[in-house]
Amino acid sequence: MEDIIQKSKIKYVTLEENILYWQKKRDCARVSLDNANKAHDIRKKIIQELKNELKQIDNKLAELRKASQMSTIELSNFQVKRYMELMIETECRAKDSIKEINNLMRDKQADHDKLDNKNRCKHELEDKVKRIKLSKEDLETRLKKLQNLDAEFKATLMDKKARIQELGQKIIETENKLLNLENDIAKISEELSEAAIDHDTVSQEVKKNNIIKMLKQFHSGIYGRISDLCKPIHPRYNVAITKVFGKNMDAIIVDMQQTAIQCIQFLKEQKIGVERFLPLDSIKTVYLNESLRAIKDPIHVKLLYDVLEISSVFIKKAVLFITQNILVCETAEDAETMAYKTDENKTYSCVSLDGCFYHKDGTISGGQTDLIVKAKQWEKQQIFALKERKAQLIQELRNLPKIFVMQSELDALNIEIEGLTLRNNYIEIDIKDTENKIVRIHEELDALDRELLGLNKDEIFVDFCKDINIPDISYYEKNNLRTYQERKNKQLELEKQYDHIENQLRFENENDTESKILKWKHFLEQAETEWNKAYQQECHEKMKIKQAKSKMSVLKDSYVKEKNNIENVEKKLAQYKLQIDVIGKLYLDNQKAHIAIRSKIEQKQIECNTILNECKIEDIVIPKLQTSHRPENEDIFTYSSSLSTDSKISMKIDFSRFPQDIRNCVEEDMTKQLSEELIKIQTELNNILKPNLNIDEKIDSITDQMQEININLRNCRKKSDEIRTQFELVKAKRYKLFSDYLEQVAAEIDSTYKNLVHDMSAQAIIFSDNLEEPYIGNIIYNCIVPSKGFLPLQYLSGGEKSLASLALFFAMQRDKQIPFLIMDEIDAALDKTNIKNVIRFIQSQLNTTQLITISLRRQLYSNADVLIGVTLIPDEKHSNSNVFAISLNGYK
Repeated sequence: MEDIIQKSKIKYVTLEENILYWQKKRDCARVSLDNANKAHDIRKKIIQELKNELKQIDNKLAELRKASQMSTIELSNFQVKRYMELMIETECRAKDSIKEINNLMRDKQADHDKLDNKNRCKHELEDKVKRIKLSKEDLETRLKKLQNLDAEFKATLMDKKARIQELGQKIIETENKLLNLENDIAKISEELSEAAIDHDTVSQEVKKNNIIKMLKQFHSGIYGRISDLCKPIHPRYNVAITKVFGKNMDAIIVDMQQTAIQCIQFLKEQKIGVERFLPLDSIKTVYLNESLRAIKDPIHVKLLYDVLEISSVFIKKAVLFITQNILVCETAEDAETMAYKTDENKTYSCVSLDGCFYHKDGTISGGQTDLIVKAKQWEKQQIFALKERKAQLIQELRNLPKIFVMQSELDALNIEIEGLTLRNNYIEIDIKDTENKIVRIHEELDALDRELLGLNKDEIFVDFCKDINIPDISYYEKNNLRTYQERKNKQLELEKQYDHIENQLRFENENDTESKILKWKHFLEQAETEWNKAYQQECHEKMKIKQAKSKMSVLKDSYVKEKNNIENVEKKLAQYKLQIDVIGKLYLDNQKAHIAIRSKIEQKQIECNTILNECKIEDIVIPKLQTSHRPENEDIFTYSSSLSTDSKISMKIDFSRFPQDIRNCVEEDMTKQLSEELIKIQTELNNILKPNLNIDEKIDSITDQMQEININLRNCRKKSDEIRTQFELVKAKRYKLFSDYLEQVAAEIDSTYKNLVHDMSAQAIIFSDNLEEPYIGNIIYNCIVPSKGFLPLQYLSGGEKSLASLALFFAMQRDKQIPFLIMDEIDAALDKTNIKNVIRFIQSQLNTTQLITISLRRQLYSNADVLIGVTLIPDEKHSNSNVFAISLNGYK
C-alpha cells in the first residue's frame, strides 16, 4: 500500500509540474493576447485619426478652391507664366534702375519719397528673410534631432535583432543539451538496470553511509570506511584485496583512539550497530620494503599496496597497517613459490588473484566463492557513483533554461521590433517632409532675394497691368499675388500631407493584427484545455492518494489494534507461562519431597520388617490387629515393593497392646539423646573464645560516619537538584532566545530575498533540523529562485548563493542592528542584472544602515557616496601608507 501511495505521489508531483507548465503557458498567452488586443485597438485608433485628418485636409482644400474662385482677380496659368518671365526681366534691369535712381535723387525731390517707400519695403523684405532664416534653422535643428533619433532607433533595432539571433542560438543549444542530458540519463539508467543489486544490498549500503554521516556529524576526526577511501586500480585485483582486507573491509578510520572510544560509546547509546575502528595514532606503523618492488621472477608480482588507489594521504598509515608487505601474484603456484620457496631464510605473505592467501607462518586460506561475492562491493561503489551521476544529470536537466520562456521572450522581441520598425518608418517620413520644407524655404529665400533686386518694377509691368486691368504691379502683388502664392503653397502642403496620411493609412491597413489575436486566442484556448485536463488529472490523483491514505490509516488503526491485542495476549501468555513455571517448580519440589518421604517410608518399612523378622526368629510375639482376611499361616512379613502392601504391614501391628514401659522407652531414649546433645553444645560453647567487647565502639563510630555520609549525600542531592533546576532554566532561556531570533530571521528573510532579487515569485525558507534543541543542530536554508524550483542552498549557482547569503545577512542584522556593515567583493559571482538588484536594495537600506563595500566592479562602486583608497607613500627611510577619500555626490 505504501508503494502504491508513493507511486501516486510521484505521479501527483509530475502532474503538478505539468499544471505549472501549462499555467505559465496560459499566462504568457494571456499577456500576448492582451498586447495584441492593445495593438489592435491602437491600430484602429490610428486609422480613425488618419481618416479624420484626411477629411480635414479635404475640407481645407475645398475651402482653398472656393476662396480662389471668389477672388476679384484670377490669373490664368498663362498669365502667371508671363508674370514670372517679367519678374526675370525685372531682375535683369534692377541694377541699372537702382543706379539711375541714385544719380537722379539729388535732382528730383519727387522721387525722394518714392525711394524712401521702396527702402521701407526693402527693410520689410529683409526682416522677412531673417524670419525665414530662423525658421530654416529651427527646421535644420529638428532634422538633426530626427536623424539622431532615427540612428538611435536603428541601433536599438540592431540590438534587438542580435538578441533575437542570440535567443535562437540559445534555444538550439538548450535543445541539444537537453537531448544530450536525456541520452546520458537513459544510458546510465540502462547500466543501472543491467546491474543486479537487490533491495537488501542497497538498504545495507545506505545504512552504512548513514552511519558514517552520523559519526562525522558527531565527531570531526572521522575519515570514513577503508573501502570508500581506497579502491583497486583494476577489477582483476578485487578478490585478492578483499581477501587481505578481511574484517577490515568495512573498518572506519579515525584520527585518535579517544575518537574511536567516543564513537563506540555513541553507537552503543544510539543502538545502531557494531563497527570496527582503526585509530591512526595507536595502530602499528608499517614501513614498505622497497626491495620487494624489484621482484621480476615470477612475473607480474606486485606489492598489494601498489595496486590500491588511495584517495587521501592521511589514511596511508592505516592502509599499510592492513596490507603490510603482502605480495599479490598471478596464480596460486606463483604465490606459493614466492612465499616459501624463493629464499630459504625468508618467507613472505603472498596472495593470488583467485584469493589463495599464503601467510608467513605457513597457514594457507582460500574461499574463492565467498570472496567473489564480497568483492562485488567494489562494483557496488561504481553503481552508487553511477546513481550519483544520474542525480547530478537530472539536476542539470532541471536547471536548464526553460525553452518556452525564451520563446516568449523571442515573441516579445519580435513585437518590439515591429513597433520600432513602424516608428522608424514614421521618423523617416518626417525627415523627408522636413527636408522638403527646408528646400521650399530655400526657394522662398531665393524669391525674396530676387524681390529685393526688383524694387522698381512698375514700368516693366505696364503692359502686363493693362492686360489684367490693374493700376500697377504693386497693387497686384499686395492684393492678389501674395494671396495666390500662399493659397498655392498651402494647397501643395495639404496635398503632400494628404499623400503622407494616405501612405500611413495604407500601412496601418496592411498591418494585420487580427490574425495575431486569433493566433493567441487559439493558443490560450489550447493552454486552458491542457491546464483543465492536467488539473482534473491532479484532482483525480489527489483523490486517489486521499483514499489510499484513508485506507492506509484504517489499516494502520486495525494494525495497531491487532498489535495491541497481540501484545496483551503475549503479556497474558507470559503471565500464564510464568504461572506454569511456578506451578511446575512447586510440582517438582513437591514431587521431590514426596519421593524423599517415600524413600524414608520404605527405609522405615524395611527396618520394621527386619525387626519383625528378628522377633519372629527369637519367638517374640507381636500383637496384631484382627482385620486381615488372609490365613494365619501366611507370611505377613514378606517384603513387597508396593506402597499399599508396605503400609498394611504397619497397620497390622496393635501398638496399644504393648506394655507401658515398652511404649515409653522411645521417649526416654529421646530424652537421653537430647541430654547428650545439650551437653555436647555446652561443651562447644565453653570452648569458644571470649568475645571482643570493644567492637561496639567501632560499630558506633561506623554508624556516626554513615550518618554523616547520609547527611552529605542529602546535601549533594539538594545541590544537584538546584543545579539541575538552574541548568533547565538556562536551557529554556537559551532555547527561547535562539527560537525567537530564528523566527524573526525567518520572518524577515523572505521579504528581504524578494526585494533583493526584485521578483515576488522568489521565496526563502530557513529552519532548524533539531526541534528539541535547535541551537545544537543544523540550519536548513532553501530557496525558490525565479524561473527555478525549490532548491537547497548547496544546489544553487555561485551568483544565486551570493544573493541568498546577502538576504540572510541583512535579515540577521535587521533584528540586531549594528553601526555599519563591511562587505568584501559581494559582487564577484554576480552578473550585471543581479548587481543592479543589489545596488537598488543597498540604496533602499541607506536610511537605516551604513555600509563599507570592497569591490572591483565599476558598476557597483560608481554608485557609492564616497570612494576610499589606500596608497603607498615612498620615503627615503621607510614607506608609509596613506588613506584618502573622494566624495562622488558632486559628480552624480
